[in-house]
Amino acid sequence: MNRLEGISKKWMKANTAVAQVSSEQDELVELNVGGTYKFTTTKKLLTLAKGSLLEQTFSGVHKLKVKDGSIFLDRDGDIFKIMMNMLRSEGSLIPKNLDPYTKELLDAELKYWKVEPQKLQLEYKLNPKLLELLNSEPKMDSNKSLKPL
Repeated sequence: MNRLEGISKKWMKANTAVAQVSSEQDELVELNVGGTYKFTTTKKLLTLAKGSLLEQTFSGVHKLKVKDGSIFLDRDGDIFKIMMNMLRSEGSLIPKNLDPYTKELLDAELKYWKVEPQKLQLEYKLNPKLLELLNSEPKMDSNKSLKPL
């Protein structure tokens, strides 16, 4: 096997691994938050904030409480809903008209889950470029050698 074939095989293996992770992250997750809110979302959304407790919780690091087929989270459903919308909006949709008490609760929820909206915005800007790079074909010059990106 020549060097180019070896690189091509590694590239295909990496693409397959990325596709598998993507497929796993698209699985639906049923949440029961505080016993009052039912959410259906994706594992991808729940693991979006890299390094957060939310990511760790839904990446298999922690044992989850299941009640009636839903994962039970003993958190405030109203505040959790705001945080989920922030995740869906790439961390850019931070409500500005919250009363001081609700703002304090949201700040505490973000702190509990270790979710940083500014970090989310940066990750959203980087991820599409990284995915494009991983899914692209290797570039070769006329000498049949790989070109730097």
